[in-house]
Amino acid sequence: MPKLKFIFGTINSISVGMPEQQIETLYQNTFKPFLGTLYNFPEIAITLQYSGALLSWLDARHSEFTDVLSEMAARKQVELLGGAFYDPILTVIPRSDRLGQIESLTTWLRKRFGRRPRGGWLAETEWEPSLASTLSTCGMDYVFLGDGNFRAAGITSAELYGPYITEDQGKTLTVFPLSGRIEGLFSPFEPEQILKELRRLYSAKEDRLVSVLIDGTCLGGYPESRAVCYGEKQFERLLELLRDAGDWLEPYHPGRYLRQNIPQRKAYFPCRSPQDADAASGCHFFRWFLTRYPESNGLYAKMQYTHILVNQIRGDKYRKASALEELWKGQYGAAYWPAPGGGLYDNGLRKTVYRSLISAEKVTREQGVFIPSIVTADFDMDCRTEYLYQGNEMNAYIHTLGARLFELDYLPIAWNYLDTMARHIDEYSRKAFIDHFFSPETGLDDFDSMDFPRKGSFAEAPFEVIKCDRDHSELVLEHIGPLAVDGVSGKIKIVKKFIFKKASINLYYTLKNVGSEPLSFVFGSEINLSFLSRDAENLRIYRHDDESRTPLSPEKSVLEGITGLVYEDGINETAVSVSTLEPAEAWSLPVDTLHPGPAGTSRVYQSSCLVPRWKISLELQSAWENRINLRMDRL
Repeated sequence: MPKLKFIFGTINSISVGMPEQQIETLYQNTFKPFLGTLYNFPEIAITLQYSGALLSWLDARHSEFTDVLSEMAARKQVELLGGAFYDPILTVIPRSDRLGQIESLTTWLRKRFGRRPRGGWLAETEWEPSLASTLSTCGMDYVFLGDGNFRAAGITSAELYGPYITEDQGKTLTVFPLSGRIEGLFSPFEPEQILKELRRLYSAKEDRLVSVLIDGTCLGGYPESRAVCYGEKQFERLLELLRDAGDWLEPYHPGRYLRQNIPQRKAYFPCRSPQDADAASGCHFFRWFLTRYPESNGLYAKMQYTHILVNQIRGDKYRKASALEELWKGQYGAAYWPAPGGGLYDNGLRKTVYRSLISAEKVTREQGVFIPSIVTADFDMDCRTEYLYQGNEMNAYIHTLGARLFELDYLPIAWNYLDTMARHIDEYSRKAFIDHFFSPETGLDDFDSMDFPRKGSFAEAPFEVIKCDRDHSELVLEHIGPLAVDGVSGKIKIVKKFIFKKASINLYYTLKNVGSEPLSFVFGSEINLSFLSRDAENLRIYRHDDESRTPLSPEKSVLEGITGLVYEDGINETAVSVSTLEPAEAWSLPVDTLHPGPAGTSRVYQSSCLVPRWKISLELQSAWENRINLRMDRL
């Protein structure tokens, strides 16, 4: 008699840098009761995936858990999936890192559980056709994709009751379809409804296969689900229903299915993720974020550049292994896109990933060999040359568009103080030394709401490099552009000279009137600095010239006659100071973003913005000069 073969399991991971207590809570509320309940149903075949970071934590903190997992695998109740160790988006990390991360988790599973995994899990089920050959090369026989991927490949719902073969460069891979409809029945968790839907899919005329792999946090990761799954014992109820439906349903492992059945059909799946709005679009989902969000592209560029540096290490396998470990941590996929839980918008997550990438870069710098200098590279892959100062204490990267500082790494703490995030209303990336020409009527609220007239377009203007002294760490850029103020059309030349030294940047501004009319305007240089939090215990702000060190509010404020501000970063025990030779009126304000999440829209602090402003009048061919210093020190 035909049966409905049911592949069921969970996907389990932790984010890179997740606090210890948060992981422990997740373990006690989710992983432990889940496995404890499942242990009492040895006849239920289950397919489980745990990320490498989570498995390492479990084995170190709760080896009793991995011991039980090993026992359940040995009695063939559990089939463990492999994949990439730190949950990267496989489609966008370099091929050598794909192979390395997959093999790293495969080796860990083989050593701990005595068996090499034959199937793998793709983070976010992000797919590109080239993955077939990569996964096959790594010894993977099968993976799972959402049913939307199958529909995008032209496969109808009636044809979704079994796996398909796909191929790339002559290497084959089996792909199991995941049922989105049944997955949706796990939230809210109603066992009877799940069995009812499975019964609807059963056919007395043919064997059918249905696969469901759900996020493990759905079964206890939240107070409501914990109460339902283990307080009301609804998860146990589901297992009882699956066991008692043996006359028409059989829980199955994917590996066992492939040993008994050879897939008869072939399919080629377009680039797609379950988050694609149009199931038939086949769009490059993840790569779309690289163009939609400059912050995503910046993190991606940093990862790719760090990969190049790490793979230049020669002759020291231990240093290479250490750098690779940090690089792979920095490839944690959720940080690179606005995932439902926060992802790219999660300030702390981004900083953890940047910290890993900066740490990997530090390992590549061989002591006694590395010499500070300015390096030229197309860092962000936009066909323009960027100028990267790389020192012993600081990285400072300059983009020719706007001559802005777009990355500022303080190496002693492996922290990027320009890991900022723009709001949806912002017209440019919130970086440092962004040039503005304001009307005298423009106020702080106008700037905060981005509702003010632009007197000149300089934030993204192409600057020309007129001097790059690599040995003395000096870079000079200039741009000439139109400026319209109070009905007067003029022309202004901006010269920005950067001098880098240790953990300090001196920026010398020269504004020259090169038009045919006198000009009067308000000039501002916008500087955004990103900290983990603006809470009082984490961030103190005070005036540069205030010996009493009276804290200023991190909220919106107008500061008169300042020569600079000092930001004390309590998390990293570091002071970041900004000072100016020419006293200024300054705007100081936080930059918060709004992001929809499971509990509704949340406001997330991203950076603190400082805009020193000067009223300037220039006759023909006259110039205004000033110096701004940005410095980082340990407290």
